Amino acid sequence: LTPQLLKAIWKERRDSLKAIHLAESLEEVAFVRGEPNAFEREIYPLAGRKPFSRPKAESPVKYLEMLECLDANTIIVHSIFIDRDDVEILAREGASVVLCPRSNLYLSGALSPLPLLKEAGIPTALGTDGLGSTPNLSMWEEMRTLWFYARSKGWEITPQEILTMATYQGARILGLQDLTSLKPGQEASFMVIRLPWDMSPQEMASFVLFQGDLYLEAVYIKGKRVL
Repeated sequence: LTPQLLKAIWKERRDSLKAIHLAESLEEVAFVRGEPNAFEREIYPLAGRKPFSRPKAESPVKYLEMLECLDANTIIVHSIFIDRDDVEILAREGASVVLCPRSNLYLSGALSPLPLLKEAGIPTALGTDGLGSTPNLSMWEEMRTLWFYARSKGWEITPQEILTMATYQGARILGLQDLTSLKPGQEASFMVIRLPWDMSPQEMASFVLFQGDLYLEAVYIKGKRVL
């Protein structure tokens, strides 16, 4: 999107949720820095588009900040190539982040620096991206991929935190956090997972993360069983 179009969208929809895929590749970083990049070298010619003029920025996050296109209604999808300065900007503006672990690893070989996001208190959820970069849209696979990647990096994260990212945090970012609880008068959308034995809350979280899809017995949406 041109700077003019981005600014127009944020001005027109200041009070609406806006999701933007950002900092997903090193080519994107080169693009906002005004350096040689695959977008202008290969992709634009294939699409019959010409490069457009734009201000230069050190990073995609700083590019959006420069254009005043960051706010509490902004959802940043991916955010792989960001640093501490970028995280501080996102936190200050009140933006949220969505990680798509399998897609991110397939296309870029890395994930967003989750420890920095946690430290800054940035709401962070999980997504699947699309079938162009993942074999299916399984949230269980996304959760497990994040778990193993975090372990390989020495990040401190619990199964409970990952489950929260896949459920409550996503709803919270979309302003639908009330849908994540079961209480009188609330929309009854939930899954039923059979536990083979009594478990502590910690054991239950681990079981659901690693085997929940194998023991899924039912899915209800608005009180109606659909599976």
